[in-house]
Amino acid sequence: MTVDVLVVSSDLDWMMRLSDLLRPLAPSTFSSLASALSEQHEERPVVLVVAPPDLPALLADPSALQDGAVGAVGVTERVSVDMLRQAMAIGIGDVIDEPHLATLLPAVEQVAARTAARHRVGVVAAAGTLGKVVLVTAAKGGQGTTTVAANLAVALARRGTTALVEGDPRFGDLIDAFGYRQHRTEVVPAGV
Repeated sequence: MTVDVLVVSSDLDWMMRLSDLLRPLAPSTFSSLASALSEQHEERPVVLVVAPPDLPALLADPSALQDGAVGAVGVTERVSVDMLRQAMAIGIGDVIDEPHLATLLPAVEQVAARTAARHRVGVVAAAGTLGKVVLVTAAKGGQGTTTVAANLAVALARRGTTALVEGDPRFGDLIDAFGYRQHRTEVVPAGV
């Protein structure tokens, strides 16, 4: 599937520099996010490559990324933890800082592949959302919650990315349900 690569920069020097690095992908260039997104792309997925002068605008208003057929790579002069956290939260696929511009082409190719895959399966989710959470629980053990959770996860995995989390580390029944064995139960704190 073809993915359109759009370089967005209000600074001509950055626009030319990024376009040159991405020449194998035949990018189109735009001076603003609005002009890039107004372009008709014939129902093909799009990867925005946003230059440093325009990245803060995308971080402030991520509405451009709410379409599952739009991926993004941000370019910045200097990366910070807060910027990375904010970029991840809104769905930017990668952030490349100026000293590492040599990695821009492979980064854009990876984001393009993920965007094309989402587009192919029809996944359209709002950027910055964590998805839906389904909790399977019962008042006591032995009521079939593991069976229901495992089967529901398998069915949902056929429609898109799915995470199955065992909430009771004392038993590990989900691991047994899928035929895995582990030597110990691992508890991973939320937010890690």
